[in-house]
Amino acid sequence: MAPIHSKRTLNRMTLHKLSQLTSCDFQGADDLSRVKAFLLGREQWQTLPDYWTAGKSTVGTFQTIFDSPVGHHKFWCDDNDDYQAYLWVHPEPSETIVDNGHSWRMLMHPQVRTAEFARTVIASAEEQLSMLTDKNVVCPAIETVAYGEDTWLAMLLKEHGYTRQEALHVYMRRSLEQKIEEPGLIDGYTIRPLDGQHDVVERSGVQSDAFAGESEPGEWSIANTKRFLKWYEGREDLDLVAVSGTGEIGSFAVFLVDPGTLVGELDPVGTRPAHQRKGLSKAVLLTGLHYLKSKGMRQVAVRTGIENTPAIRTYESVGFVVVDYLYRYTKVAGESEREFVS
Repeated sequence: MAPIHSKRTLNRMTLHKLSQLTSCDFQGADDLSRVKAFLLGREQWQTLPDYWTAGKSTVGTFQTIFDSPVGHHKFWCDDNDDYQAYLWVHPEPSETIVDNGHSWRMLMHPQVRTAEFARTVIASAEEQLSMLTDKNVVCPAIETVAYGEDTWLAMLLKEHGYTRQEALHVYMRRSLEQKIEEPGLIDGYTIRPLDGQHDVVERSGVQSDAFAGESEPGEWSIANTKRFLKWYEGREDLDLVAVSGTGEIGSFAVFLVDPGTLVGELDPVGTRPAHQRKGLSKAVLLTGLHYLKSKGMRQVAVRTGIENTPAIRTYESVGFVVVDYLYRYTKVAGESEREFVS
C-alpha cells in the first residue's frame, strides 16, 4: 500500500524536491533501469492521476521513450540522480496525434507537480521544439494534450496561450468489485499467457495485422514486442494471447498491475482480421479482468481513439464506461508568451 502523508508533509517534500531538481542528459538504452523506475514510481503515490499523457499507458510511455531519438527526450533528476520529471517533444508527424506533429508531452511525479515547475517544463518544450523543427517547414501550431478533468493542467496551458480543440481519445474505467462475466470458450481456441521465448514474432504479426493491416511484422513491430518483454521483467503484468487450433495467435491484450493505486491498466487489444467476429477480443478481455481482480486491483482503465467505435463497443460490452476525454490543445507557433499569473 502507498505511504500516507499529510498535506503539510507533502508540501515540505515538494519544496525540498524542487530545490534539488536539475536537468540531466538522457542516455538512451543505457538508462533503461532509471526510466523504468521513474514510470513505476506512480505506484508509490495514491495522489498521482492514474493516467500518463505521454502514452496510452505507462508501458506505452516506456515504449515511446525507447522508440524515438534520444534528443527528443529530457529528464529532471533529484540529488539521488533519480528521474522525477520527463519531457517528450515530437517535431515530426506523430502517431499519438494523427496527421500532426510539432507536439510535446510532460510527466512529473506528484511531489514535484507544481505550477512553477510545470511552467519551466512547458517553456523547455517550446524551446526544444523550436530548435528541432526544420526551419524550412511551416508549423501552424504547437500541440499537446490534457484530460477534461485535469483542470490544473488546462489552466496552465491556457496561461501559456494554448486553446482546447477536439477530443482525441476516450478514457474508460470499470470497477472490478462488480461481477465479471465468465469468458466464453471459443471453438478451437485457447487463451494463455504470452510465451516470451517463442511467441515474439507471431505476437508482433498480430499487432501489425490488427492495427496496420500488415500480416507480417516488420523490424519495428518485433522491436516493439521486445520492449514489452523488457517492461514485464520483475512484474506481474499479463500479456494474453488467443491461439487457434492450428497454433496461430488470433488476438492479444495486455493487462498492467498497479499495486499502489490499485487501478489496473489495459493496453493494446488487437485481433487479426481473419479471426474477428468470433468473440476473441471479449473472451481475452474477460480473462484479463479476472486476472487483475485476482491481483487485488479494484478498477481498470483504458484509453482509445474517440473514433475507434469497434474498440469502444467491445470495452462497453465487458462493463467499461467513458469517464473522461483527452483533448488536443494548440498554440500558434511563434506566438508571444503571455504574462504568467502566479
